Amino acid sequence: MSSMKDQRFLGFKKEICVKDGSSWSDQTFTVRAKFEVKTLTGLEDLIYEDNCECDIKTPQGCHKPLEVVVLYDGSESMEDKFKEKIYDFIKKTIKLVDYKLMRDRSQEPITFTLVQFSGCDQLVKNYEPGFGYYDHKEMEEAKGDVKKAFEKVSKKPGFKGRLGMAAPGQYHWKMGPTFSSSALCENAYTQLDGFFNTEELLKGSSNLFLALQDISTKEFKETSSKLMASKTSKKDVDRVLIVITDDKAFDASEVKNLRVAGQQDLVDAVDKQQAVWSMVYNQFKTVYPVIFKTADILKPNVSRMFHDAGLKTDAFYVDEVHSDFHFQRIRKTIQTSTFEK
Repeated sequence: MSSMKDQRFLGFKKEICVKDGSSWSDQTFTVRAKFEVKTLTGLEDLIYEDNCECDIKTPQGCHKPLEVVVLYDGSESMEDKFKEKIYDFIKKTIKLVDYKLMRDRSQEPITFTLVQFSGCDQLVKNYEPGFGYYDHKEMEEAKGDVKKAFEKVSKKPGFKGRLGMAAPGQYHWKMGPTFSSSALCENAYTQLDGFFNTEELLKGSSNLFLALQDISTKEFKETSSKLMASKTSKKDVDRVLIVITDDKAFDASEVKNLRVAGQQDLVDAVDKQQAVWSMVYNQFKTVYPVIFKTADILKPNVSRMFHDAGLKTDAFYVDEVHSDFHFQRIRKTIQTSTFEK
């Protein structure tokens, strides 16, 4: 955010004051004056030799750095009907953040992390929430006892490096790139378009709640927040989650073999789902569930789960026929409630 004094010298305004922090602008300034650099750490100390009394205008509203995680379904059920629609929705949502919006947000950074999920049902029982898979030999040595396997395998270096993996070379979920909005604007979103032009779906079963549980861990946060940490020193960062899936992801069978961290005794499907949503809300300020409808009537447990979880926004339901209209409405909500807020 910059401001200039009204007085002019030789036809030019005498002062340019820029808010501290990492700043960028699409404007060109020509300064005809001698000045000296007092420091290289921030522009608040870049002053004219004689004097500088900056009249900095405070922008309307108070914006924070924003970290957006987009978790999207890559299962077989999504490929035929919804793959291209998902990619198009994600790209258009990210492209809502343009130069103007960045300026209106006082240039506070926004990052987007893309995560695809689609797991392997048979290997969920051998998966440690927040850590990763146990291989066949490790389970055999522990005689099938997951607790014993954890006690032994968790001491191995690199065990946390298995996070999201179902087995060597197989994934329950896979973390893609993290993009900076300012960088995307500068290169006309070519990086984003390039990613989706080559991205392949995992084509497993859903296992949404396994992925939700893992992205709510501090390990995931540390990884996804690295780019944000390079953009700002501020610790108060808003985190937003956009979940894109279909209603099949909420079937009771999807969490049959799922173990909930710290609550290994949970058996009921809705109780497990509820526990995972609670973890999600401990890490994300706002969650936008975008759900493709494959049936005319939603399963009762879907509505109950969102109600019990105290969902802070409405879940958005998309049908194939009216998907363009629905996606436009969802993007508008995200724009006004998150990006512009």
